[in-house]
Amino acid sequence: MRRARFVIGVAIVLLTTSCADNSGPVDSNFDRTGMLTAIADRIIIPSYDSASTAAADLATTCQGALGDQTLDVAELIELREAARMLMRRTQHIASFNFGPAEGDFGTLMQEIGTFPCDTAGVASRIASADTSLTDFRRDTRGLAALDYLLWGSESDQQTAALFSGMQGTSRRAYLLAVAIRLRAELTTVSSQWKSTYRSTFISRSGTDAGSSVSLLFNELNKSFELLKNFKLGLPLGLRAGQTSTEPTKIEAYYSGLSYELVGLHFRSIKEIWSGRLSDGTVIPSFREYLLAVVNGPRLVEDTEAQLARIDAAYATVSQNNMGELIRSNPQALVALHTELQKLTRFIKSEMSSLLGISITYSSGDGD
Repeated sequence: MRRARFVIGVAIVLLTTSCADNSGPVDSNFDRTGMLTAIADRIIIPSYDSASTAAADLATTCQGALGDQTLDVAELIELREAARMLMRRTQHIASFNFGPAEGDFGTLMQEIGTFPCDTAGVASRIASADTSLTDFRRDTRGLAALDYLLWGSESDQQTAALFSGMQGTSRRAYLLAVAIRLRAELTTVSSQWKSTYRSTFISRSGTDAGSSVSLLFNELNKSFELLKNFKLGLPLGLRAGQTSTEPTKIEAYYSGLSYELVGLHFRSIKEIWSGRLSDGTVIPSFREYLLAVVNGPRLVEDTEAQLARIDAAYATVSQNNMGELIRSNPQALVALHTELQKLTRFIKSEMSSLLGISITYSSGDGD
């Protein structure tokens, strides 16, 4: 059913959050231009570069492996590793769906990251040799289609056989088309950030609704809500109207990467908020911005304590197959979701109020 298709970066419009009210721009000497410059140069552009490189590697691997009528298991393993790398790296761009990431069929992450996969739709497109991929059926392409096509069969041998021979012609063509489109989408956004949008982003250093600070704050929160509500809450059966768990609605269901991707997504959100990069470098960030305003230090302390609780909850899960966990022993995942829910007011409601940044989207969180 189409209601089962959920899109990365989109919030369900149930009510406009009361936390959108704030007192306007905060009087602070904090250097927002410096923060935007650091985030652009040390997080956003490198993350897009990394993802676009992975997409290019996947497309090249596909062209080599699918260039004849036979796909062997060794080539399948190579394709899978290239796809895994891309899935991992795209977690680091999930919070930047603005500017060059806004396209004809939605944002970049809606275009490449919609899940779960419409497997019947993929089968229909393959059967009709439809490789156009220029419509709003985003759940038939992108990363979810890769996940299904490369891992959706019972064995490696069966998967390789589906891509081989005359009977595999349309399937090979479809996988290649998906990979090439991923490369094109990511390369375009990455190039635009480096060529023109970087300066635009840095120059809009106010806190009004059209400013880069506002865009970054709102996209960070939408990304967080995607993680909490759809990568965890939905498959756990915790969303309004659900009566049971729905494990097939996790991201990367077939490859088994789901829980790893949850961790990478959370790490990227924490990095943007804290400014603490994986190499140990610390850059200007929302954390530093909060330290410069009244009552900000208290919020920083509360937020960091809750971030640590989330890290601890994530680490308690020893079995990484999220689909099987939801079916057999979901308690640890429910506990993780609970800790994520507790973070909501700190990075959304209270940060919005203290920094004088309006929430410009509608959300169903009820906070």
